[in-house]
Amino acid sequence: MITFGPYTQNFTDENITIVWETDSDTMNNYVEYGQDSTYGYIKEGLSNCNHHEIIIKPSFNHGHYRVVSNGIISDDFEFKLGSYFYDNNSFKCAFIGDSRGMWDNWEQAKIVANAVNNGSSLFVIHGGDMVDDGRILTQWDSWLNLMMPLMQNSTVFGVLGNHEKNGDRYFEIFSLPNNEKWYSFDYGPCHFIILDQYEPFGKGTSQYKWLVNDLATTSALFRIVCFHEPIYCKGGHSPRTDIKVIWEPLFIKYNVRLVVQSHCHFYQRTDKIENIYYVVTGGAGAPLYNPGDDWFVNISKKAYHYCLLEYNSENSLRFSAYYINGSVFDEIIINPISSPNPPKITGPKHGNPGVQYDYVFRSYDPNDDNIFLWVDWDDGTEEGWFGPYESGIEIFLNHTWENKMNYLIKAKSKDINGEESDWTTHTMIMPRDKISFNSFFFKLFNLIQIIY
Repeated sequence: MITFGPYTQNFTDENITIVWETDSDTMNNYVEYGQDSTYGYIKEGLSNCNHHEIIIKPSFNHGHYRVVSNGIISDDFEFKLGSYFYDNNSFKCAFIGDSRGMWDNWEQAKIVANAVNNGSSLFVIHGGDMVDDGRILTQWDSWLNLMMPLMQNSTVFGVLGNHEKNGDRYFEIFSLPNNEKWYSFDYGPCHFIILDQYEPFGKGTSQYKWLVNDLATTSALFRIVCFHEPIYCKGGHSPRTDIKVIWEPLFIKYNVRLVVQSHCHFYQRTDKIENIYYVVTGGAGAPLYNPGDDWFVNISKKAYHYCLLEYNSENSLRFSAYYINGSVFDEIIINPISSPNPPKITGPKHGNPGVQYDYVFRSYDPNDDNIFLWVDWDDGTEEGWFGPYESGIEIFLNHTWENKMNYLIKAKSKDINGEESDWTTHTMIMPRDKISFNSFFFKLFNLIQIIY
């Protein structure tokens, strides 16, 4: 009998993988597929196995399929290739994370999965921690049972979390591009990148080199990155600052627009940081955490939830967060970048009058155009548009303030076509003199002596 599946994996514009399992090794295994449920095409698979993966390459971008193993026939299901996008120039995908549900016999995880299934997403990205321990096969059985309706209606892509523990079962369930740990795929105007924090990620590693090449060579309008443990979060777990210093400069340089993370069991979204939104979606079934607050946090919710990303031919993305009852509690519009990033300002934040201080300004242009810079030192002096400079180059300036007060340095950039960035700011503090407590009473004592 067929124990799991069939379900789809790893679509491209030309092909898609069909996966299923039987309770014992079977000799005759194949997929029937066609534009409707009369099929008409057959692709045979391997013999004498119980895990089956067959890649079909139809000449049409959507249709029907069913699988057959030793004469046992599955139900009919539908598939859609990546090229299906070009039929209607729109799509919807979902993000969930942290569904591990041993604590309540998978009750909440099933509710969330069913809610996502009702949303009719073409594909789903699961942000990791699907089970409590990826080395225990029975936990995967429970997860597959609750996820199968969703997996048979949407193609699900996986992200490795800390609880998967690189278990072999993960790599059986998912059939993913590249080495299945870090990979990328395209859909419509979007390029999705999946990263693995549990393999070496620093400069010079295979993953880092792959990421640089992948970001540098994609021409997609929107770049979206997914990994498990957040580099921006407050509450639950601490942010991965070790990864932040390695990956964030690449996200900024190559115009990533959205980073989706999990691990902390709540919803949290930042304000734009260097033109990037960072989202934590960890409410797919695990016990919830209390979110915190910090300078970068725009909204937090302690709630089971899922997220949808939609493109509808208006050259923008809508990212929304939903309660499991289907009501929206957060929504942003993500537009493609045409102007340079706001300059990043690096330099001292405390000083004294009459001293020259050095600052570094850096701005990236999405089209790699040359840029001009404008700097306001907040003391009545400005550096008007000057340049041009190559995109991403460090620009060194210095300035001297004459008075003790707080100054707000402002800078913006524009490209050679006149497209301007937003302002960015940097505070310089030069505190005024303060009369000490002892000095005050010394002067008061002297004044009393003079009077009397």
